[in-house]
Amino acid sequence: MLTTLSVVVLLAAYVKYAPMYPRHAYLSGWVLFATMLFLTFFNLRKRVPFLRLGSTSFWLQLHLYVGIFSGALFFVHIGGSWPAGIFHQLLAICYGIVFVTGVLGLWISRAFPRI
Repeated sequence: MLTTLSVVVLLAAYVKYAPMYPRHAYLSGWVLFATMLFLTFFNLRKRVPFLRLGSTSFWLQLHLYVGIFSGALFFVHIGGSWPAGIFHQLLAICYGIVFVTGVLGLWISRAFPRI
């Protein structure tokens, strides 16, 4: 619920304020970069279990919610249109692959019973 609300607020803010700030891609890019760093911390949390950084299930939930939020943030970052340069297109494709496989992994882990 909180993720859905934050995505809606982000998209509404983008629609309202993007025309006033033509260089909003810099802000959204840095926030997206910080989001990506946070998402990689879940892997670090799994590899270093002896540190008291919270439970793995808590980190998984954060990873899922922030990952879904990053999809909306990526949409805001690219401005809703496909990038023009080949390098930017490759980055967008890589992000799209990672996002889609993450969503598919979430669906598979929730849809199929444990074996």
